[in-house]
Parts: sequence; C-alpha cells; structure tokens
Amino acid sequence: MEILINKELKTPIDFTTPESWAFTLYDNGYYPEELSYEYFKNNRNTNTLYNLMCQYKKILKNIKLVDNIMNQISSDERLRGIWKLNGSQTKRLSCSKPNLMALPKAVTNCVVPDDNNIIIKCDFSQIELKILAELTQDKNLIEAFKNGDIHRSTAALVYNKPIGEITDQERASCKAINYGIIYGISAAGLKNNLNELKIDISLSQAAQLRNRFLNVFSRVSEYQKKCCCAKELRSLGGTIINTKDMSVNQKLNWEIQTSCSEILLTSIEYFMKNKKESTKLINSIHDELWIETPKANKTFEENNLIASMRYG
Repeated sequence: MEILINKELKTPIDFTTPESWAFTLYDNGYYPEELSYEYFKNNRNTNTLYNLMCQYKKILKNIKLVDNIMNQISSDERLRGIWKLNGSQTKRLSCSKPNLMALPKAVTNCVVPDDNNIIIKCDFSQIELKILAELTQDKNLIEAFKNGDIHRSTAALVYNKPIGEITDQERASCKAINYGIIYGISAAGLKNNLNELKIDISLSQAAQLRNRFLNVFSRVSEYQKKCCCAKELRSLGGTIINTKDMSVNQKLNWEIQTSCSEILLTSIEYFMKNKKESTKLINSIHDELWIETPKANKTFEENNLIASMRYG
C-alpha cells in the first residue's frame, strides 16, 4: 500500500515519520484538513490518493486493534470481554475491554472452537424488517415476506413489475431502502448508499424511489409520522420511553431496536436455561449468537432450541 501511495506522489512519503506526512502531501499539492482515517474515508472519492490513504489508515487501525486484542488473550487462549445486558437506550447488549461485538474480520475469521467442538452461528435473519412489519401491520410488507426474497418482493411492488422480471440492480436499490427506512433515510442518504454500491442515481431519482416505497408501504409512512409526534414510545415487549430528548432518527428507530434487544435477551435467557453443560454461548454480534458445542452432540442442531433462536 505504501508503494501504491508513493506512485501517486512526486515526492514520496516517509512512512516512518508520521509527523512529516502533512508537509509531504502539501509539497505534492494535496491539502487534507486532517490526516485521520475518518477524513480520508469521507473524502475517498475526491482523488486516487485519498482513497489509497483511506485503505492505508484502515490497515493501520486494524493492526493496532489486533495488537490490543492479542494482549488481552487469557492463558487458556480465550478472549473475554465485559458484557452489559442493558448497555444502551435501546437495551442493546454492549461489550468492552475488548468489544467482542466489533471485532474486525481478520480476527473473527481466526476464531476456532476447542478440539472436537464446532461453532454454530444463529442469526435472527431480517429481524428489524420483521419487527417493522409487526409494528405497522402493513399488508404489503407482510405479503412481501410471505413471497420469500423480501428485497426482490419489495422491488416488485415498488417498481410494479412481476417478481421474475426484477433485475439485480432493482433488488439492490430496494434492499438499501428496506434497511435505510428503519433509520428514516433521506433521499440524499439513499443516493449516497446506492452510489457506494456502484448504482448511479441522481438525488431526484432517489427521492422518487423513496416516495414510491412509502406510497406502496403506506402503513410504514403512517407509523413513522406517528413516532415523530409521539410523546412516548412502546416496544413489543412493553418497554416505554419518553421521547422528550430524542432526535427524529432515534424516535423512528427506538421501538424497532428495543424490540430486537428484547427478543435477543429472551432467547439468550432461554438458551442458558436449556443448554447442555458442554455447550457454551461464546459471543453475540448484533442479532447473531455464536454457540460452541461438541461435534458429538448430534441432537443439538436437531432440537427446537436452535430453531427457536434462529427464527424468533
């Protein structure tokens, strides 16, 4: 990566002295406001150099993170964090020292079970969209789930085409809306997300696409308007919160995220009460649980415990 960066410059950077990087970039006609990863990430489309610097900074960031993690491995070769069951406003799990929920792929790909064990990953697939369908009781959204591929089914409704004629690009566009609408995504936000997926779309086209989605799934639009005006919000599990100090995006997302948390925590409680002694819950990443169990435990994958956790 250092070689690629220096190919873009007349005067090469001395990467052993970070304090000189800014002066070297200035000498080459580049004037970044700062040298952080976040800056180069936000401006990576400005020129080739900034894109390369973004990648380079990310590599350095991951190396530092991995070094920090390696220093925290216990004598039994296990990595343990400090967990909180109610670590946020939405009752989401949180973890620190280290944060096992935010490990880079370079680390998660190296996670292996003990001898004669396997790791099972149970993912609550598309749970946020399913909760949105439950909260809104939008008939079109519920029907889209029944048709199988939620994103292709959504696209068929939004583009008013038979599901078999939906292109991969149309599916990708509606997938971006499906997940973005939960956070109240704007037309500008949708445009940026699609551009990152190499889907060329203008701001006006993004606005039209978003409006078509909200017209098709009208109960979603009504639900979001209600959330924005509500003085209190209630999750599916019955948790209530006052919205006085909440932003619009927090109001739009709180019931969904909190309901997700309640389902996950209930599943963890159920699992811990019913698991075999040889089976361990080793990690939770967002809506995914990692379970380590002996290979010989053939009944574990067959029983309703995993099925109930996977499908909610």
